[in-house]
Amino acid sequence: DAADAEAAAAAAELAAAHWRPLRAPASGYVQRVDADGLLAFAAERGVVLRMLHGVGDFAVAGAPLAEVTGADARADARADARADERALARLYTIRPHR
Repeated sequence: DAADAEAAAAAAELAAAHWRPLRAPASGYVQRVDADGLLAFAAERGVVLRMLHGVGDFAVAGAPLAEVTGADARADARADARADERALARLYTIRPHR
């Protein structure tokens, strides 16, 4: 039906999009994720945020923790990417032990 076709088109568009990685600030287990903060992060920047690690997952420092696509995802300026990574780091609690 039309809703299924629309959903499939949106999924295909996201799959083909340019995703900019936001890197983990530290290695360890994700203890907590601020879901409301992630929503605000995405809304303020006009982006779609794709979480690559959830609670209980092990994240490696410098590896992608999440990815963004949308309005400013192609703005790969180092200062913008680092600012986004610092903002994202405040929304995840990562500790060395579960």
